[in-house]
Amino acid sequence: LKNFSDSFIEPWLGGKRPNSLGVSGSYLVIQQGIQTSALFYRNQTTNVSLDYGRRLTFPDDFFTSRTSVAYKYYNIINPARFFPTLRGEEEAQINIFTFRQSFDRSSVDAPIYPRSGSTMSLSVEATPPYSLFRRNQNFQDQSQAERLRFLEYHKWRFNANWFLRITGNLVLSAKVE
Repeated sequence: LKNFSDSFIEPWLGGKRPNSLGVSGSYLVIQQGIQTSALFYRNQTTNVSLDYGRRLTFPDDFFTSRTSVAYKYYNIINPARFFPTLRGEEEAQINIFTFRQSFDRSSVDAPIYPRSGSTMSLSVEATPPYSLFRRNQNFQDQSQAERLRFLEYHKWRFNANWFLRITGNLVLSAKVE
């Protein structure tokens, strides 16, 4: 197992407003067995991302917006060992290029142990629609590894958490995801 990661965030980009800019990168290698063995498995993952966040004044001052662009690359040798859909493949290379937009609202009284207020988050993460760009290509003729070469998906998430002080430090937390 090898893991290297680095990240940097500037929480007050420009110095006048709490606009944030973040850059991060990571490299991970998970390897099991001896390379000459049939049970050998290696997953090499590279990830880079760029994030920009800013506080919004509409509809109130508790809102923030975050925009992210990320690229993740997987190079997997003997992938069928952990991914049965890739049976018969010696190697799989997966590219994931994503755009993410989130809107968050937080009105909690304390970020570590909130006793009142609420947090809400709505986010959308999506990859480019590669299949629209390659309409003439017959995907049924491709192997599973070739189909996964440029992964395509969209992910919508909503989280909400309300905090209500009952007495002293006893807090009721209701959560929806």
